[in-house]
Amino acid sequence: MSPCGRCKKRLGSSCCEVLDTERLATLTTADVNRMVRATSRPARHFLEVEWLSHGEILDYAQVRPVYEGYFANSPARLTLARKGGACVFHGAETGCALSSEVRPVACQLYPFEPWPGGGFSLLVERHGTAELERRGMAPACLAVEESESMEALQKAFGVTEGSLQQLAARLRGDVLEHGRLRPFKSASRRNKVKRNS
Repeated sequence: MSPCGRCKKRLGSSCCEVLDTERLATLTTADVNRMVRATSRPARHFLEVEWLSHGEILDYAQVRPVYEGYFANSPARLTLARKGGACVFHGAETGCALSSEVRPVACQLYPFEPWPGGGFSLLVERHGTAELERRGMAPACLAVEESESMEALQKAFGVTEGSLQQLAARLRGDVLEHGRLRPFKSASRRNKVKRNS
């Protein structure tokens, strides 16, 4: 079983389950269109729009440089919607209801974070130790806790350096295309989230 499949049992929650103050994966227009086609559901059923200030956009781009250009035409960040504290596609016992080909590219890459010019770091914003997580004191990533090297972590997720590079290139292309498009208008008002600054 994958680390993500064991995460809920070992730590009590997975990265697809978030607090009210947390957001899920950033989506590109390509992700949204692919999920609409695959699920035959309107985007408003699985999409939230988070409106960012200019300062928040600069902060986001500094922390997540692979998303440079994402906000070129709109201060809106598209994210997966939450229901009951989890991604709308997440089943407590079954995990993600989307096939790996349909999942947002950011989800396919997780927990690997591509960097401009190549290379990867770990995107484990919720990272802490497993012991602290069990005691409710810090979030953790079970896969990171169990892996002794980047190669071991890649093996745990069934990816290679090559497959990660392909996904990273796809994400970069999708981000640039997203930034060239007009703002996504299919989200309903109830799915728009205003950040408290």
